[in-house]
Amino acid sequence: MNKDRVVQKEKYKFLVMAVLLAGACFLTYYYHVVLGRGTFFTHLFYIPIILAALWWKRKGIFVAVFLATILVASHLLIRSAGQIQINTNDYLRALMFIVVAVFTAYLSVTIVAKEKEVAAAAAAAAAAAASLERADELAKSEEELRKTSDYLNNLIHYASAPIIVWDPGLKITRFNTAFELLSGYKAEGVIGRDLNMLFPEESRDESLQEIRRALAGEYWESVEIPILRKDGEVRLALWNSANIFAEDGTTMLSTIAQGIDITERKRAEETIRRNQEHLRDLINIAAHELRHPATIFRGYANILLEHWDSLDEETIKDALLKIDSATDRLTRIVDQFLDTSRIEGGKMGLSCSGVSPMALINNVFAEAQVKGYDNKLNITPPPDRAQGNRGRRREAQERPGDPARKRGQLLPGRERH
Repeated sequence: MNKDRVVQKEKYKFLVMAVLLAGACFLTYYYHVVLGRGTFFTHLFYIPIILAALWWKRKGIFVAVFLATILVASHLLIRSAGQIQINTNDYLRALMFIVVAVFTAYLSVTIVAKEKEVAAAAAAAAAAAASLERADELAKSEEELRKTSDYLNNLIHYASAPIIVWDPGLKITRFNTAFELLSGYKAEGVIGRDLNMLFPEESRDESLQEIRRALAGEYWESVEIPILRKDGEVRLALWNSANIFAEDGTTMLSTIAQGIDITERKRAEETIRRNQEHLRDLINIAAHELRHPATIFRGYANILLEHWDSLDEETIKDALLKIDSATDRLTRIVDQFLDTSRIEGGKMGLSCSGVSPMALINNVFAEAQVKGYDNKLNITPPPDRAQGNRGRRREAQERPGDPARKRGQLLPGRERH
């Protein structure tokens, strides 16, 4: 569309110039032939001359040459007819046409060149301004990016949870302070090293399998992976992970994982489990140990109630002594459970003195025979004296948590050698 406008504008210029040149020719003919005058108002010729030089630059000089030729030729023709005598002013006037055209064309070319220079300078200035603006925006973006990067670095570095980053080649690329505390390694000592250095030998294959799952695009959610510390201790951590991709959304750049050290929690859970098992054992043992004195109470109480009148004094006395002995045994059992609770709570202290190991062994077998056990044991006599607590001697021989009794290895009528 711009090309059509240029063509239309050129047509308009040619039309105007044709009209002006026709007018100049008519004036020359009218003054020289009709009026018979040798001079006329030639200043009007400068209009097409100047316009042609402005419009077509150097090519516009041909219009001045044409008008100068018309003027001189007209004078020569008139002179040859003897009507008018040509003078020097006519030649000077024709020459002035050409000079004005040349000067105007030169000025037009110069103005156009200067306009181009000014336009180029303006474009360069605009480009420089735009470049400065872009540089300004880039500097601001870089500053914002730097602040964001510093914020994220500080967030990762000072996070209370262990954080580690590795690339697709399983090389460690970032290692925060909390992970240093977890692993015992300094970040500068592990950056660039293989990730498998952090896994214990016995679980390394399983841990690397989890790593491969993460590289395949899966995300960890509360995955338990043990970490091998620098000092050889193994710590158990609960991990969550995320993958970082390039702008195309498919090229993986790295994997970041955040963990929680659950070693102490696992130990506490194991302690609770053992305590629960121990409590169940104590309840079972208590039920077993308390059943014996309860049976004695019930048996002798029934005998005394049903046969009181027919029993002699010796039998009654023996029954009461049995009940008293069972009561004493029940008291000791209760004391033993209380002592067990105190020992586990760390609130029980013992004072040691000399005791006889053989006396303790004899008492154990005597107590076992009373309960109906008929076990035999061949042993090498221990030293005559040992250090122990006299007040706890009997409790030790009747300890409810006796491992052999718990496992059912000491039963009435069995012989152990």
